[in-house]
Amino acid sequence: TGLLVPLLALYDSQGINGIGATNFILTDTSINNINTLNSLDLSTTGSIDANGVTLITGLLASSIALYDPSSGVIGIDDMNYSITDSTIDVDNLNILDNNTTGDIDTSSVTVITGLLATLLTLYGSLSGISGLEAMDYLLTDTTLDDTAGLTALDLSTNGTIDASSINTITEQAASILTLYDQSENIIGLGGVDVVLTDITLTDITVLT
Repeated sequence: TGLLVPLLALYDSQGINGIGATNFILTDTSINNINTLNSLDLSTTGSIDANGVTLITGLLASSIALYDPSSGVIGIDDMNYSITDSTIDVDNLNILDNNTTGDIDTSSVTVITGLLATLLTLYGSLSGISGLEAMDYLLTDTTLDDTAGLTALDLSTNGTIDASSINTITEQAASILTLYDQSENIIGLGGVDVVLTDITLTDITVLT
C-alpha cells in the first residue's frame, strides 16, 4: 500500500527482490502522469487497486489501455480522466466513455475528428464527456443526407467545424442557403456538390 511514485521506485532498488507478482493498493487521490501507472502495471503481474484514485491525467490511448484484459489495474470503473492529447478520434473517445461512468475532461483537446453522427452523441445526456464548449471538429463524412446534424453540431460548439471532407449534401434549398449564410463557424463547404430535394422552387435566385 502506498503512493504510486514510491511504489514504482521499488523496482529501481537493487536491494528489493521478489516483487514481480506483488499486488498494490494505491493511496493517491489523483495521478498526474498516466505513464507512471502503466510502468507499475508492466513491472508486476499482480493487481493494482486504484479505488482511491479519483482522477487520472494522460493521453487517450494510454487511458484506454488501462481497460485492456491484460492490464492489472482495477477499481477504475468510475474513474475521472483529464485527456492531454491535442487531437483525438471520436471513436476512441467513445471507447473510454463506455468503460467508465466517470467524467472525461477534454478541455485540453483542440480538435476531435470523426463522423458527424458520432460527434453529435458527445453532447447527449448520457455522455460523461466535458470540455466541449469550444471544441473544433474535423468531419470525416463524404456525404450528408441533410443539414440538420451539421446545424446541430454548429449550435453545440463555439469552435470551428471543418467540413472539407464532404463531397455532397442532399437537402432543400432554403436549408442549404441557411448553412452558408448563418453558419460562420462551418468551413470547407466551397466545393460541396448539392442535391436539392425541393419539388418546386418559387425563387430562382436561390440557385445563384
